[in-house]
Amino acid sequence: MFKRVLFVYDESDVAERAFARTLRLAKAEAVDLAIVAVIGADEFALDAGAQTAFDCVSTQIACELGRLERRARALGMVPLSMISQGDPAREVARIAREWGADVIVTGERKRGSLRWPNRSLGRALLAQASCAVLVVR
Repeated sequence: MFKRVLFVYDESDVAERAFARTLRLAKAEAVDLAIVAVIGADEFALDAGAQTAFDCVSTQIACELGRLERRARALGMVPLSMISQGDPAREVARIAREWGADVIVTGERKRGSLRWPNRSLGRALLAQASCAVLVVR
């Protein structure tokens, strides 16, 4: 059914459930897996400490993506992981399009680095993505 699954990591508890769902889907279908995290452009004020804060968050997210990669590898997969910066929905949709994803998997949550007030990443992806979107609750 799907050949390329793109998972969106957002540091939430829901992301853990969504990743477990992604692994089941990827393993059952023997598909390519990409793990993506997007740091929202508006998360860091343009002040003297912004670059240090950005570097810290990037390092933390890279460690988490490494942990997720190890879980996927333990199941025989060879995932691709990437960190991007910008508007989360636009970046995820762009990456999915460029990578050729058949489905994007994300968790549903109210707030976090991939969410913004009163707007759902999943809902925004439904409007912007050129592939299927699976939102895990």
